[in-house]
Amino acid sequence: MLQRHVRTSDVIGRLGGDEFVLLLWNLTEADVLAKAALLEAAIDGLSLPSRAAPFLPVPPPVSHCSGRTRAANHALEQADSAMYARKMVRRAKT
Repeated sequence: MLQRHVRTSDVIGRLGGDEFVLLLWNLTEADVLAKAALLEAAIDGLSLPSRAAPFLPVPPPVSHCSGRTRAANHALEQADSAMYARKMVRRAKT
């Protein structure tokens, strides 16, 4: 699903378990937010076989790293913190 929504120049990485990271090159912060909204809709639209483990789709958190303003590891830490916060909010709603 992720490959269908990113460009060939972008990078998809698996951090572990059910956590993935996307590196989207040469995008403005507005473009990144728009891409996150598109991915959120795609994730929410996923359907899994009834025998699959319970699945809680979590919208992708966004961390924008522009040029030299922030180190990549700082951006990843921010995205990771945002992901856990969003997981908790979505779990509370279910």
